[in-house]
Amino acid sequence: MSLKVGVSGVRGIFGKSLTKNIAEVFAYAFGKFCKGRKILIGSDTRISGPQVKKAVIKGLLKSGAKIIDLGICSTPTVLFMTRKLKAAGSIIITASHNPREWNGLKFVRCDGTFLNASEAKKFYDIYYKTKPIPKKPTPKRKINFQKNAIDLHIKEVLKHLDVKSIRTRKFKVAIDYCNGTGAVSTPKFLKKLGCKVFPINTKPDGKFAHNPEPTPKNLAQLSKLVKRTKADVGFAQDPDADRLAVVSEAAKPIGEENTLTLAVKYVLSGSKKQRVVVNLSTSRMIDDIAKEFSAKVYRTAVGETNVVNKMRKINAIIGGEGNGGVIYPAVNFGRDSFVAMGLILQYMAASKEKISKLVSLIPQYKMVKVKFECSAGKTPAIISRVKKKFGHQKINYLDGVRIDWPDSWVHIRPSNTEPIIRIIAEAKSINKARQLAKEVF
Repeated sequence: MSLKVGVSGVRGIFGKSLTKNIAEVFAYAFGKFCKGRKILIGSDTRISGPQVKKAVIKGLLKSGAKIIDLGICSTPTVLFMTRKLKAAGSIIITASHNPREWNGLKFVRCDGTFLNASEAKKFYDIYYKTKPIPKKPTPKRKINFQKNAIDLHIKEVLKHLDVKSIRTRKFKVAIDYCNGTGAVSTPKFLKKLGCKVFPINTKPDGKFAHNPEPTPKNLAQLSKLVKRTKADVGFAQDPDADRLAVVSEAAKPIGEENTLTLAVKYVLSGSKKQRVVVNLSTSRMIDDIAKEFSAKVYRTAVGETNVVNKMRKINAIIGGEGNGGVIYPAVNFGRDSFVAMGLILQYMAASKEKISKLVSLIPQYKMVKVKFECSAGKTPAIISRVKKKFGHQKINYLDGVRIDWPDSWVHIRPSNTEPIIRIIAEAKSINKARQLAKEVF
């Protein structure tokens, strides 16, 4: 498996596609990109984290950068602290939802968002031109430590919630940290909200108890915990705690799309005629909710950076991606599972309804996701064929091809990081969604 290189960073299998030397060179290049100024480092709990971190520090020191180490903390915490401390940028040592043998580096610019396409190109140009790093001793420069980053981030999220109303409900919350970053930060957050917490996989050692991607098929443990403890809701975070999955009080996963949908509905319910930004592969539920509150939905190419850039441009009140990623600019211009938990708990408190009831009030669709291998050279011909076949329909060409019908849609696009094509179809029935995906293929 080769190293994956994208807009927000790189990731690979540690010791194979991602080595300590590669991590050092990327850190050196990022230090040069930031002109040797102040750079923050944060990491998730992966087993290879300390080795990667040592290499990153070495590369940054050689670049002349000043380092502030935030320790083990979530991706949204690093994004928040980048702005808070007025840093030139940050490096997050994480492979997000990838399996335990993976690791990676996410690169953050001074405003607490990931690099845009032009910035990423400039940064990677520096990387490719500086291999190998000039041979010279690693400078002995003091590394500063910021030990309260998690507390500062939590404090900021709480400022935008009605903490009193949530605490009054004394929610019972079952939660799966998957031995990731949430284990060192989320207990503090939920305690502040007066929740009684029933946790599993609580040791922050990176030995993930199951596939760490917070999708319904990986929530069996959490669902059993919700049922056993009679919890009001179940939450699951991915290893770097930027995405959130939810299990209802009936011990059923509600689906990643509904994480964002519930958050959007609650935020829009308190403010009319607002703007919402999501990507082209996010559920039509967002459009239905926006219509209810006279809000307008803007769609972007897939990728957190694309969503964030559009949100900034149009001053959106909320946005995100249908993978459980809620972006709430009042706190962070990035996916934040703490914001997602807070908004959902507040929605439950304000409505006095169970999570399953809140989901039932939203028009539901069935989604099918398919992927198949396809070399970059063959991709244009496939996309062209789809355009020709469905040219008489409502089509969006922003990212591959998205075709819309009154009650369904299908999106076909080449992956940004792998030699595959992805197809996502959504309709009122699972059979109709499967049919649409098959027709496109």
